[in-house]
This record gives sequence, structure tokens and C-alpha cells, in this order.
Amino acid sequence: MKILLVKPHLPLKVARTLHGLLHLEPLELELVAGGIDKKHDIKILDLSLFKNPVKKFTKFLNEFKPDMVGFTAYSNQAKNLLKLAEIVKHTNPSTFIVVGGIHATIEPNYFKNKSNINVIVRGDGSVAIQKIINSIEKSTSLTASESIIPINSVNFDKLTSLPPPPLPDYSTIPKPRRDLVKAKDYYCIWTGEPGEKMKT
Repeated sequence: MKILLVKPHLPLKVARTLHGLLHLEPLELELVAGGIDKKHDIKILDLSLFKNPVKKFTKFLNEFKPDMVGFTAYSNQAKNLLKLAEIVKHTNPSTFIVVGGIHATIEPNYFKNKSNINVIVRGDGSVAIQKIINSIEKSTSLTASESIIPINSVNFDKLTSLPPPPLPDYSTIPKPRRDLVKAKDYYCIWTGEPGEKMKT
């Protein structure tokens, strides 16, 4: 499968301005990628890096043609996420869309009845993602749970009303796929001795 993991762009100018001081790598997507079998073709696309993120996203979709797109989002990115999901389905209606991240975890009902989305993941996505992929590959129905909620689940309201699921045991969380991003794109202004470099 071709799998594209996406961090939406920021809508607020003040938030984008802060990137001049701090622009951290999309660790949440690197962890999710770490939970995917390496036989799959995985790409990470951080749209906060681009001046015209929607144009970049559309171009990337047309070139890569993913079978699955996974989004993460903070609450201030959720509206942009929905617009991007619409572009995905317009480009290829059969693309499977997974939504996770902070907003999906604390406000899953925000995505209720959103036909462009297939599944919501609450809590840690690095463990859940391979279960979703296995279901797609085997063409089996995805079992709904407190952490994996298909949009069309008959138990959607019940499951989304539950508290966020606890974090999985640390030993089950995969190592992040940091090889899927360019380290030079990310930085943090910090205080140190002249000439001292941050250890990576």
C-alpha cells in the first residue's frame, strides 16, 4: 500500500510567525509511521513547511496516488484537515482516510457524519495504525473500539462519549521513522555556549 501521513498547515498568522523561533519535527507522524510494516510505501508530508500548502498537497496527491491518507491535527488545524480530506476524496474517492491527533482524541464528535473520513483514531495512533491496515488488506470489517472508531459505526456516539483511551504500554510504542523527514527543515532557538551544537 501507498500511505501518506499528513500534518495540516496552520490557519493563524501568529502561529505561523512563531515558526521563526520554533519549528519541531512531526514526531506524532514519525511514530505512526514506525507502527507500519516497512513493506508499505510511506511518505510524511508536513504542510506547515510550505507557503502554498494546498497547492503542494494537491500536487503530491496526484503524483504519489496514496491508497491511504492519515491526518493528525491540533484543534486549530481541524478545519484545514476537513478541507484537505475533501481534496483527497475528490482526487480519488476510494482513498481510505484516517484522522487522529489531539483534536480527534478530545473532540471526536467534530468529525461525526463527515463522509470524507473513514476512521477516527483516539489516543496513540502508532499501535492502532497497523490494525487498520490489516483490516483494509484483508477486506474485513474494522472492529470499533474506544481507540479506533469507524465513522459509520452503529456505536459511534457511545464510543465517542467515553474518556480518551489510556496510553499503551511504553514497550509497545514503535521507534519513530525519523528517516522520513529532512532534519534540516526543523529547528529550535535555544541558549548555549558560542559554537555549541545541539546533539541529534
